[in-house]
Amino acid sequence: MKKFILYRNRPDGADINQRPELIAVEIGPDIISVTEDLMASIKIDLDETPEYLGSACQIHPPELERTDPATGKREYSMIAVVIPVSASRNTLVEYTVFEDDEAPRAPRKIVDTPGSGKRLK
Repeated sequence: MKKFILYRNRPDGADINQRPELIAVEIGPDIISVTEDLMASIKIDLDETPEYLGSACQIHPPELERTDPATGKREYSMIAVVIPVSASRNTLVEYTVFEDDEAPRAPRKIVDTPGSGKRLK
């Protein structure tokens, strides 16, 4: 399984020190299997942004931007078109998806502690 990490990119003209905002993390075998979830996360992100309140949006599926030749990990871009109710033009909001290996989970041990019963460690 792979982990797909979705970030909203900094808007043009934003402070160079401003970090991209983490929007969602989805787990799946490939980008195709998590595309609908990524698109739903972007929709929620836009719905929760006050400046886009009441606007319609069109979200484009991920497009491969680059593959790291050393690791084989991929980076994708996604674009949302925000269509305001009354404005002269639409707004493009850019997102980046990073593919990574899902971190293995360490097994949890059950430990017997005197007087308090068993607990997870």
